[in-house]
Amino acid sequence: MLRSASALNQHTHRVTLKTYDVFAFVVAAVYAIVLASLPLLEFRDRANYLIYGYASDLILQRNLAQGITTVLSNEPVWLLINIILASFLSPEQIIQVIIAFSAFIVSWITLRTRPRQFVWLLVFLLFPSVVKNYIIHLRQGLAIAIFMIGLLVIKPRILSWLFIGITPFIHASFFFVVGLLFLSRASRRLRLDSYLSIILFAAITIGIVGALEWVASGLGARQASEYELRGGVVVSGVNFVFWLIMLLLMVIQGRTFLRQHRFVISSIIFYLGTYFFTPITARVFESTLLLVLVSGLDLTGWRGHTFRFAVLGYGALQWASGIALASLLTEA
Repeated sequence: MLRSASALNQHTHRVTLKTYDVFAFVVAAVYAIVLASLPLLEFRDRANYLIYGYASDLILQRNLAQGITTVLSNEPVWLLINIILASFLSPEQIIQVIIAFSAFIVSWITLRTRPRQFVWLLVFLLFPSVVKNYIIHLRQGLAIAIFMIGLLVIKPRILSWLFIGITPFIHASFFFVVGLLFLSRASRRLRLDSYLSIILFAAITIGIVGALEWVASGLGARQASEYELRGGVVVSGVNFVFWLIMLLLMVIQGRTFLRQHRFVISSIIFYLGTYFFTPITARVFESTLLLVLVSGLDLTGWRGHTFRFAVLGYGALQWASGIALASLLTEA
């Protein structure tokens, strides 16, 4: 009798999960279609992405003429994808396909991570800094999709690292993201204490700040000017304060949380440690932002409530104030 009841419960659970998977698939498809259907030329950088659709082969040839280092540091996989798609799609269609693919993959994977937290996952997908990765920063959005496939979907370690490893050649910010992932996994394999790992992440971040401009210039990266130190550029510090508070909530949660989410913790520390020194810090953090938001759902008690509603309020404030909209639309 007990075995029959247990088998029935397991069957019901499997059916429920399959039903949710179908539901998540539909929601992700709608999310992707809506973003891909937005006015094509009303957003920033669209002219540049049209150029990629027309001339990626010429850009790749130019990079090849300057040497293999220049090729590898200037997103060759992104160029190859555009070259392949350009063989049967127009530049406008290439943009729409990339938006739809990236938005669908990321939203579908995200919605399947925690079925019981569907509403919050949907809120995170609508967070301004998440949405803009698919409708403005197309290279970054595509790299995030490939990264999440490698991190959360692919099981064989070799294939997983293959997907993860090509992301820097789609968007250069992932040189840092992959480095943080490797560092966090190494610290876990070495069984470093969670709080000691935080100190290690902070120390390495300081070292990266010191070497950032030199490394970028030496590689001849297209983003070298972005990696330069801020100098006299003034930043508000609002994001710094917000994410510092979120980091403190995670630290207070304790060693178990820190051990389970070393990669997320390392990305927040990297963001805070480089915030006042280089503008690239925001682009790197945006590449891991969705994972940071999802990890916050594991916070318990008042820490979890504080995190959820702080993120909800912060996102709503950005949309309501028009900050997000202004950053998405082409400047007059």
